[in-house]
Amino acid sequence: MIINNRFKVRSLILTAALIGGLSLVNHANAQQVGSYLIDLNSKTVTDLGETYASAINDAGQVVGSYYPIINAPPHAFITGPNGMGMRDLGAIDANHINSAGQLVGRYYPIANAPPHAFITGPNGTGLRDLGALTASAINDAGQVAGTANFGHAFVTGPNGVGVSDLGTLGGIGSRATDINDVGQVVGFAYTAEGESHAFVTGLNGVGMTDLNPLMSQLGVLPPLGGIWINNNGQIVVTPIPEPEIYAMLLIGLGLIGFIAGHRRAT
Repeated sequence: MIINNRFKVRSLILTAALIGGLSLVNHANAQQVGSYLIDLNSKTVTDLGETYASAINDAGQVVGSYYPIINAPPHAFITGPNGMGMRDLGAIDANHINSAGQLVGRYYPIANAPPHAFITGPNGTGLRDLGALTASAINDAGQVAGTANFGHAFVTGPNGVGVSDLGTLGGIGSRATDINDVGQVVGFAYTAEGESHAFVTGLNGVGMTDLNPLMSQLGVLPPLGGIWINNNGQIVVTPIPEPEIYAMLLIGLGLIGFIAGHRRAT
């Protein structure tokens, strides 16, 4: 389950991917997976079926994946506003959606070859190849952030045009996990000492600042498992969970992590 968190609350909509309902995960119920759109204003629930939701925008359009055929590759899907209806997008991975309904993710243009990133038009229509990249997030201008297959974080210009290498913190690689509407990108990058540190860039991905010194001063200690940024410049980080609590953390994040004011899911 991927949770793309943008914690600026506009509308009280919660999207949860739940494993076995609210019960503990065990071998008997581990395959009982479904997603729900929960409107906290009307206190209503929309069942999204046996899907894995990954993101939601302000209109309530949800994207994610599902298995159209058992033991076959998963397909991506997109819903209409408020989670109504579901359209199959084919054998691709949809990671994120912006307010216009543009999707980003990855697909395999050639079997057994490295994946390519893609961007769609509004409401998930059309698919444009962005090259040998993995797209993690998209903002409302259509700027895409992610990781190139050679191991560096990247950001594009509006509507996925042009790719800029964000570099590293002096080490061998980096990866971008989120982008806000002014183009600030966050993610992780290696230092010259071989350590993985969190980073944030300036506007439109310019410059890369090591966040670990600040987080260390504030008592936030690595290792970290995830990082996201909103339009106010607020950053959320999550730890790498211990194996024995990982399954329960997934449930907990599914329940509270997607209170959307996420434009895509702000």
